[in-house]
Amino acid sequence: MLIVLFTVIENKNYGTFIVFISILGDMRDKRAIEPLIKALGDRDKKVREKAIEVLKNLGWKPRNDTEKAYYLIAKQKWSKVVEIGEPAVIPLIQALNDRDAKVRRMAAEALM
Repeated sequence: MLIVLFTVIENKNYGTFIVFISILGDMRDKRAIEPLIKALGDRDKKVREKAIEVLKNLGWKPRNDTEKAYYLIAKQKWSKVVEIGEPAVIPLIQALNDRDAKVRRMAAEALM
C-alpha cells in the first residue's frame, strides 16, 4: 500500500497530494519519511506545510544541511537558510520555481 501512496504523491495533483500526505502521517510508518522529505521541496506551500506537520509527528530531524535547508525554506526562515551556506544553494534554486511569488523573491534574495 505504501508504494501506491508514494506513487500518488509524486504525481503532483496537489489536492490528492495533501490528502495522501495526511494518510502517510496517520499510518505513522517511518518509511514515509523519505517521500515526505522530498515533499519539502514541492512548489506548493500547502504541500510543504503538510509535509512539515507529518514529519514533525513522525519525530523527523534533518540529517544534513541540505535537508535542513529544505525544511527552513518550507518554514520561510530565510536568514537561517542563508546561514547554512553552500548546502542551501540547490534547495534555494528549486524555490525559484515556487508557485508563490514571495517565496521566489525571497529565494532569489537569499542566493545573492
